[in-house]
Amino acid sequence: FQELANYVGALMQGVDDKSRFVSIIWKLLMFYVLASAANFIYSILFTQVVGKSTNRMRIGL
Repeated sequence: FQELANYVGALMQGVDDKSRFVSIIWKLLMFYVLASAANFIYSILFTQVVGKSTNRMRIGL
């Protein structure tokens, strides 16, 4: 985030172009999208595992 702040500071002073700033924003966006997808997949798989194990315990009683 410090690097991003440096780019914003340089951009506000007019000494830097936006390409490096946009590149970092895209990387952060891609990280957010991939982390959200991984979290969604994890929750779906965890729900399936918990459902099956609960069903097995109920049948075994």
